[in-house]
Amino acid sequence: MSDARILYKFMPYDTLRLQSLIQGYFWFSQISDLNDPWEHQLKWPTQMTFDDFKAFVSHISQLNGHKRREEAIKAILAVAKQSADDQNETLNMQLVKWKENFRELLERPLIFSASAAWNNPLMWAHYCNGHTGFCLGFDSAEILLGEHADDAWYEMTYSDSRVDVIEEIHGNKSPSIEDTDNMVGKALVTKAHWWNYEREYRKLDWEPSKENKIEINYSGLKEVLFGLKVSDESVQTIKSILGIKNPDICYYKVALSKYNNSFLFDRELV
Repeated sequence: MSDARILYKFMPYDTLRLQSLIQGYFWFSQISDLNDPWEHQLKWPTQMTFDDFKAFVSHISQLNGHKRREEAIKAILAVAKQSADDQNETLNMQLVKWKENFRELLERPLIFSASAAWNNPLMWAHYCNGHTGFCLGFDSAEILLGEHADDAWYEMTYSDSRVDVIEEIHGNKSPSIEDTDNMVGKALVTKAHWWNYEREYRKLDWEPSKENKIEINYSGLKEVLFGLKVSDESVQTIKSILGIKNPDICYYKVALSKYNNSFLFDRELV
């Protein structure tokens, strides 16, 4: 759940984004569209022991209910009866199969991201086309309308290592497929430590439809910030679009700090 009161959506200034503001929608993103190649990648073992196999089967069965638990017991007993050579072959084949199944599972959810940091120059450089874009500051509880309005925000964890499958299956006793306490959920809200400047929060859509647009709640839009290199004309265009949606929005232009020795930004009313 988000502890951040205001979350920011960074956007480049282009026709597509202007059209989305006029029509009042954001997009959920597919995993494959995200900019981190390590997104959703689990740490898998190179080989699996019989104990690992039992733990994995038990872990999966808890995700799928009583019927799967009965199937799990049968699967464990069947492998237990095999010779050592046959057992190793079965375990290696099962490891390959599980890798593929979990890859598909982890690619299923759609993601909507926002940030708790408006004043980091890297965010403006990376997500606002070199400081020529803008960002929208929303009340985190009022950013969306429709079925996803009340979905939880998940704060990203920044780590030096990927989520370890073996550690998870031996250590997690009550997984749930849509719970970020299990290895699937953890993988979706864990990124490498060098992304920590983003201070990212996410909403996850576990049952995506073909339509990945989500309606903006303009009453929750509290402020708009413009990048250092945004033209006056672009500022007026954004203000004319959003002023109709919510006349109480505050508008700021990002500025180099005049009062301290940091490399973070200040902001000035426009």
